Formats: sequence, structure tokens, C-alpha cells
Amino acid sequence: AGSPNEPNLLTAIGRIERHQGKWAESTAHLKQAVLLDPLTVERWHRLFFNYEITRNFAAAWAALDRVLALQPDSWYYYSHQAHLLFWWKGDLSLVEKMLHRPRSGTGPDGFFTVGRYGCYKLLRRYDEAERVLLQAPAENFHRGWLWPLPKALLLGTLHFLPRIDVYASPAS
Repeated sequence: AGSPNEPNLLTAIGRIERHQGKWAESTAHLKQAVLLDPLTVERWHRLFFNYEITRNFAAAWAALDRVLALQPDSWYYYSHQAHLLFWWKGDLSLVEKMLHRPRSGTGPDGFFTVGRYGCYKLLRRYDEAERVLLQAPAENFHRGWLWPLPKALLLGTLHFLPRIDVYASPAS
């Protein structure tokens, strides 16, 4: 009550409300936090996430633009942009470009490998997704605060996906 304009407090409240499913309240608190502290990447990223989850893709894109203005070399945040464009408009062009972007900037350990795997998977290039995983020495990928993601689980999901050639012409 004594610090109604403290960005850390507003961010914390917004995160709690998000976990309670109070999306409008959460977004309002996160927006207030970024207005008070517009140079902190983490605040913009949390606001982006709220917009993405609530399918307000235009607002998510704008928030992510702010993130990328603050960290222009981040593979991590560019991959978010590529996936957002796919979910928003069905456009895979940025996903394809991510495969040629060198690892740079910040991001959780393991995100680069798992991110490239995800890009290949979206493009239905399953053999290349498998190659990326098999070349990685780790058996588990750690993505920041997220739990370890086992390589075996990711490989298993590839073998579950249908192996069809979407570009092949139908048989006569």
C-alpha cells in the first residue's frame, strides 16, 4: 500500500494474478510496471507473454519490439518473434531465418539447441531436428528456471509426428 508505483511490486502482483488466471488485472499491472520502468527487458517480456497467451498478437508484437530494441542481438527473443508470427499469421518466414542466425545475446542454457530443434520441427524438417538433438552432448536441456528437458523426450516427440511429404503431389 505504501509503494503503489514500484515496478518490482507491480510486476510481482502481475505475475501472481497471471497464475491465478486474472489476465486482465495481470496485464494492467504489467503495463503499469513497464510504463514506470521502460528500460527493463524482463518487464516487457512478461507483458509480451501475457499478450501472447491472451491472443492479443498485435500488442504482443509491439511489446516484443520493445524487448528487441533493448536487446537487439538476442537469439532468444528473436525466436519468440518468429514463433509469434507463426501463431499469429501462420507465417514461417522468420522461423526459417532463425536457422541461419548465429547464437548470440542472452538466453537460458539449452535454449539455442531446443530452439533450433523447435524451428526444424515447425518446418517439418524432422531429420534435421533429430540431427540437432543428437549432436548436442547434453542429455537434458536446462532452460533457465524451467525444469530439465530430457533429450529422449524431444527425440520421442519427433518419432510420434507423421512423416509425410506435404509438398508431394497426390498419387494418381
